[in-house]
Amino acid sequence: MKTPPNTFCSVDNDQDLDRYLNTTDPQLRSLDPSWILNRDYYDQTFCSVITETSLDADKPNFSGKTFRAICHGHPFVMVGSQHSLKFLRDFGFDTYDDIFDNSYDDVADPWDRLCAVFKTIDLINKRDINELDNIKKELHPRRLKNRQGYQTMYDRLMLKNETLLKELNEHARSWMVHNHNKHVQSSI
Repeated sequence: MKTPPNTFCSVDNDQDLDRYLNTTDPQLRSLDPSWILNRDYYDQTFCSVITETSLDADKPNFSGKTFRAICHGHPFVMVGSQHSLKFLRDFGFDTYDDIFDNSYDDVADPWDRLCAVFKTIDLINKRDINELDNIKKELHPRRLKNRQGYQTMYDRLMLKNETLLKELNEHARSWMVHNHNKHVQSSI
């Protein structure tokens, strides 16, 4: 059996990947290298095309790819399960429905949804580069709002985690005291 050659991120002169692969800093080494990307990748492109985990899942699933684009303030088109964009909108994120034809999000059949995403990408590709640059500049306040929305969501989730841990700790202590008292009473 023949194995294919290693083609992981083979981009000519990929200094960011080299920096990540050759670092001795354990903290940097533990990070996903795409979080430490050069900002130029986002600054020099109009939007991200995010391919999420599954087209046919019955619930939206989001990975770091989606939140990375949001954190970098990058407009995006998403290849994902039905209603993924609706879920993000319901959570307060801007999905740029006035810029992109996001009607694909409502398409039930995964193959038809993928074809609709391609049509959206084709529409973007037909636009003039100067027009896209102007649109991106006009979107700046909305892109920042998405970034702030992510930070707010992150802060809320961290607070919720802290609260849950405190509650679990209190329940565990209460259970231990209760069981200890039961044990002491039964041994008298």
